[in-house]
Amino acid sequence: MDEKNAPFSNVKSGLDNDVRFVGFYAPLGWSVVAWSITILLTLLPFVLLIGAAIQRDRAVRRRNALRRQQQISLAAERKGESIDSFASQFTGSSSFIAAGAVYSVLSRDISTVGELPIRPTDSLAGVFGIYTPNGPNIDHIVTTAIARIGINRYGENWLANRTSPRTVADLVRIVSLIHQENTTVDLLRACDAPVDAMLLKPAYGGAKSDDPDMLVRTLDSES
Repeated sequence: MDEKNAPFSNVKSGLDNDVRFVGFYAPLGWSVVAWSITILLTLLPFVLLIGAAIQRDRAVRRRNALRRQQQISLAAERKGESIDSFASQFTGSSSFIAAGAVYSVLSRDISTVGELPIRPTDSLAGVFGIYTPNGPNIDHIVTTAIARIGINRYGENWLANRTSPRTVADLVRIVSLIHQENTTVDLLRACDAPVDAMLLKPAYGGAKSDDPDMLVRTLDSES
């Protein structure tokens, strides 16, 4: 071989080797690329879901922080107000009882600042976060409130005419209606049979009365 063409011959030989190397590994390279794309497409929905969950959690935390700051401001503004001043704004025994129960739940359980003085016009969503994402559940609040006045279930009328209270006054009104309904049911419930054999019977024999149908308390053994 001519000495002048020797360097070019070496370069050509090296290029041929590179081409053979790339040609041999090209299918493997494309397989790796395709496999990587498949994995990315498979994981993409999960990555998006995790990202959305993180964003949602941040939004909830931010909302809760703003609500807490609002409640701190309200507590300072309403200093001196109490459950007595709140309940005094409602008339009727059922409303008064319901007001105390609602105040206890919202002010002490739902509030983030300990014992927040509340008012009838307070918005359940604006002040307490009810009806907002991850906010307190209204059914749980109603259940807790009626449990504190000795009622363990909703009345039938409440279930049939279910409403969504928007203010504290609305919530008191609902709890009051449930209390009234259950009180009426208790008053109309039949009495249990006497267990000591004491009955009211028409008086006969030794009863000192001109009216033979006068009811007096007697023992079965004396009849």
